[in-house]
Amino acid sequence: MNPLDNEIIISLLKVDKENNVNQNESEQLEFKEIFDRLNKAAKAKYSKELAAMYNSKGGYLVFGISDENKIIGLKDFQMPDSADLANDINDYFKPTFYIQTRYYLN
Repeated sequence: MNPLDNEIIISLLKVDKENNVNQNESEQLEFKEIFDRLNKAAKAKYSKELAAMYNSKGGYLVFGISDENKIIGLKDFQMPDSADLANDINDYFKPTFYIQTRYYLN
């Protein structure tokens, strides 16, 4: 099964009526409020977290969720090219590793 299939994503992001995610962060699940790939410090932090997941059991980095586990979405989100994301991460780590992305737009 593809790790980004709807069934898996729904099981990870159990949401209540107030758009709160009823799942805590873990070694395999990390939430971020914003996505700012042009900020060098933020990009390094995202890359480091992905590398830690990659070196263990894999995982999910989910953007648009507040520190209070509320789905807030991403303001002024510009969808990056998957190759650009891979290049961002691989600027920090060698050998390169494979990532998959999925976007939900309303």
